[in-house]
Amino acid sequence: CNLAKGEWDKLFADLRGRHMHIWQEDGSYSTLFIGSGDKAQKALEMLAKSESGCQAHEQPHVEKTDDGIVFTARGDNAFLYAQLFLALEAPEL
Repeated sequence: CNLAKGEWDKLFADLRGRHMHIWQEDGSYSTLFIGSGDKAQKALEMLAKSESGCQAHEQPHVEKTDDGIVFTARGDNAFLYAQLFLALEAPEL
């Protein structure tokens, strides 16, 4: 997948330290980034778009809601996104 490339530092920085809720449902993992704005939405859309050719999972989906932005990934390896987002939840030291 494309996540191993160095250019992802800015994308990850735009997502780091944000409050989120993660849940699993019907073979998918969804992450709600609470009250996130345009910067986080653009980062999540870029992440979803860049991963569209990955064979390890299906195309992720990004949706703006009243509560924030929801990133949903489906498939056997969708849990990898949940792990990534949990790792980014803590501010960088």
